Amino acid sequence: MSAKTINPTTEELLFEIPYMSEKEVEEKIETSNKAFQIWKNMSFEQRGECMKNLVKIMSEKREELAKLNTIEMGMLYLDAL
Repeated sequence: MSAKTINPTTEELLFEIPYMSEKEVEEKIETSNKAFQIWKNMSFEQRGECMKNLVKIMSEKREELAKLNTIEMGMLYLDAL
């Protein structure tokens, strides 16, 4: 089985993502927990730098992300942008 991503405007199947096994889910949870342990021990300034970096990356990929929102969620491109 898999999860399907469908363009809400055209109903075109964009892609399918297979469901994870229970073991894979447990591994993802463990990885997330390890990341959280690191995150919670970072200073506010360090977290701020991470967030600034995220904003920079998202700004650089702005048009790509807007196109994705348009295709996957049916948003108007200018609204997504």
